[in-house]
Amino acid sequence: MKKVFLTAIAALCAVGAWAAPVTVDRAKATATAFIKAKTGANVTVKEVVRATDTYYIINLNPGGWAIVSADDIAEPVIGFNTTGALNWHSIPQNMTGFIGNLEAKTDFARRNGLKARNANWKNLSTPQGMARISRADDDASIPALIKVNFNQTPPFNKYCPGTGNNKAIVGCPAVSMAQAMTVQQYPAQPQGKNSYSCAGYGLLEINYDAEKPYNWDNILHGRNDQYDEAARLLYHCGVSVNMNYGPDGSGIPSNEVSRWVNALANNFGYNKDDIKYYWRTSYRGDWEALVLNELNAGRAVIYNAIDSKGHYGHSFNVDGYRGDKYYHLNWGWGGVGNGYFRLDALQDAAMDMNYDSGHVVVIGIGSPNQVLKNIELSDIVIDEKLPAGTVLAQITVNGAAPESTYKLSIFGAYDKRTGTYADVPFELDGDLLKTKSVLTAQDEPIELNVRVEDTATSTRLQSSFMITVCPLRTIAAATSLTYDRTTGELLIKTRNGLDYTLTGPDGSRISGGSLSPVPHLTIRKAELPDGESTLTLTSGSQSKVLKIKK
Repeated sequence: MKKVFLTAIAALCAVGAWAAPVTVDRAKATATAFIKAKTGANVTVKEVVRATDTYYIINLNPGGWAIVSADDIAEPVIGFNTTGALNWHSIPQNMTGFIGNLEAKTDFARRNGLKARNANWKNLSTPQGMARISRADDDASIPALIKVNFNQTPPFNKYCPGTGNNKAIVGCPAVSMAQAMTVQQYPAQPQGKNSYSCAGYGLLEINYDAEKPYNWDNILHGRNDQYDEAARLLYHCGVSVNMNYGPDGSGIPSNEVSRWVNALANNFGYNKDDIKYYWRTSYRGDWEALVLNELNAGRAVIYNAIDSKGHYGHSFNVDGYRGDKYYHLNWGWGGVGNGYFRLDALQDAAMDMNYDSGHVVVIGIGSPNQVLKNIELSDIVIDEKLPAGTVLAQITVNGAAPESTYKLSIFGAYDKRTGTYADVPFELDGDLLKTKSVLTAQDEPIELNVRVEDTATSTRLQSSFMITVCPLRTIAAATSLTYDRTTGELLIKTRNGLDYTLTGPDGSRISGGSLSPVPHLTIRKAELPDGESTLTLTSGSQSKVLKIKK
């Protein structure tokens, strides 16, 4: 499927300035000023195309391009690249969908009288503002991880079913999956079997156990007449997810993301416990940090979304980062349109619009022999006015307590203007993250970076988290319960400073005590007596009662 429902325009900022259409001259000046702010290079305008009423495509000399909004109610630059050129008539349809949602947002703003100018337009007109835009941590920049530019048409669809006019194209689910696998150059050889009936093509089946090993060097460096091995991998990926093949479009249902997880584990040997998928609408953490942490771990992300008009899904890869909120996207169309785009406007509260429907990422696509796979915090929210030394979270590495060879450190956001990292009001005590002082609630979250270095292998991994300090919550507001059907475990998360009592159906006490060092409680349902047990959480005169039936 070829379209995508994804937006790349930031939320409105109430800065006391009225929005207005952007002229060609202003768009040209914006593009050149933006590239200079980002790279320090002086560029000139080669070509301007008014692609739609909502944005311009501006190609630059000596190279590069920028997509500039045609109304300053929106983020000035939606996407850019410092090399190559962008031809409006040949850009990928998924990229068109990505940018096209700008029209819906801008039209909504105009219809509803929302007129505040985006602050970054002013930033691009002053030296001080330019410094703010260019601020970035050079060390945080991640070059594009994917070194290939696969496509859906010949020669990449060589092994796809059909002939002539009925020859199926590869399908973006297979392209994004295969491109992510090339980063790991894993596996050496596929495994298992899969077969299914595909409309228009009949039975499709592969005995992966009988397939020869992959030649990853050939996959990574093949030329137009040498893409046989890449085509084989792409077809293997397609069959593994039960691709609905077709000559005009191949894909999978957008709500069946688990197909990727199962295929990567069953047919390509990736660890199923490491591979996860998250929907934007239900993810409780910081969406951008989730993506960035994957890139820091050296893993490309599969990103899938739905077009708002056509209800078509399209998947592509996020595989790089500039250190300044612009992420590198590989569209899977032979390199066309690859560039840096903002991902921080998937949900626009200022305009009361939700563009997150159908947005989902597949993460954890790393070879099993990775030393440092992930860093996780047990919590990212803490209540205000708690005493210094309160535990915010427990740190885990690769899903477990840090090994003795791991060295942990923490620091705040990096400011390129000063060349320093911000202090954070937290400190490490072993694998526990504690407050250094009494905190007060803040509107903006605190950026916290956690770095792990394995002294035994000289490898390093860094992950970013956004910590929220909120007004003191009631027990009811702070408490959540989730049930894992696979393990049969109930996980209760709540706020600090609580005691608990678990009693059976007859009122007898099963367990109890203080929820520390972190305010979590895990209950194995199999160990509860039959009937309805009662969990009581208390703090002073407050209490919260949960009923658990078995």
